[in-house]
Amino acid sequence: MEFENYFEKIFSGDPSVKSGLIEYCGREALLKYQLKYSKKRILVYGAGRIGFYTAFWLKQMGIEIDFFVDRNPAKLGEIILGNKIIDWDQLENTVNERNGVNYLCIIAVNLGEEANDIKKQLYKLGISEIFDINIGHIYDSPASGWAYEYYQAKDEFKSILNLLWDDESKETLCELIRSSLFNDFYRLKVYPSFEKYWGEGFLGDEDEKYLACIGGGIGDTVYYFLDKFSERFNKVYCFEPELWKVLERNLNVLPVEIKQKIEIIRRYVSDKVSDKETTLNEFFENRKVTLITMDIEGMELIALKGGADIIRNQMPILAISAYHKWDDLISITKFIGKISPEYKFFVRKYAALHRMDSNETVLYAVPVKRLRNGTNMHL
Repeated sequence: MEFENYFEKIFSGDPSVKSGLIEYCGREALLKYQLKYSKKRILVYGAGRIGFYTAFWLKQMGIEIDFFVDRNPAKLGEIILGNKIIDWDQLENTVNERNGVNYLCIIAVNLGEEANDIKKQLYKLGISEIFDINIGHIYDSPASGWAYEYYQAKDEFKSILNLLWDDESKETLCELIRSSLFNDFYRLKVYPSFEKYWGEGFLGDEDEKYLACIGGGIGDTVYYFLDKFSERFNKVYCFEPELWKVLERNLNVLPVEIKQKIEIIRRYVSDKVSDKETTLNEFFENRKVTLITMDIEGMELIALKGGADIIRNQMPILAISAYHKWDDLISITKFIGKISPEYKFFVRKYAALHRMDSNETVLYAVPVKRLRNGTNMHL
């Protein structure tokens, strides 16, 4: 696959990359045919989130708009999906030149009472066909909640695409973005939860295994680790300040010789030290760590900032949850890259509750010296 060309197709709204598994009925379906049969130029009033969703959805239907209209001067002249944003004065001039009856308008912004005033002004310009519809509700699914942010960050995602080390990672990133922008099912392979974090091909049996499990929860990650490596590990440091009692109880069934190698730390991992917080730099100053897993509800970047020295000096494999914030894959990848150029990046998608969900996306950062068999993680 030529990833850069495919990447551009995704962001252009090219219908050829949509799977066609999801269709909408009711008013949206009717609007599609009304627009096709009207044979008029289409303008969208509102160049924000809802306006973008509207234009992107129409593009998938094979319907192109003429331009956006927005009264925010900061947006004047911007291009969205190949369409220019103009202001009200430019709209008046354009319509006067081309005759208002040749246009129809889709109001794609939450105006409330203002909508009637906008409609009156459009009528004065000769635009009598007006559709007041919020296409944004189509994008309420788990997959598409960040579609607008993804579109705005296209250049940043492209830079991350070029940093990823293997084809599967590039394809995974493209699919995460595609499924969000097109409000579509995630179509690629997802790996089972019990494989999450262990990066086959990187962490071998012969390696020393000093695990920092940041966000131990109820113990599932620890048990997955034990299932994978049995007794072939050195130490597990499990950080869990909230559910530590449940975690402790769930680990009590383990044999003594295994349990004594697992330490529960009842503190948050952060970028500062306090009674309830620690940093990776402080905790591992005189301890060894070879693998760090992290799932702490959007605080991953902060925790990494508090561990930059340890990461730089000990070069552990990093397996970081990158789905709590829309820009996790961008911000976390860039930050680790600044810590050390020796890290290579991989992205994998693991099982989530819904096939239209970006949850359980993991960013792996692996030092060059730890790479095995080239680039593949799951061999």
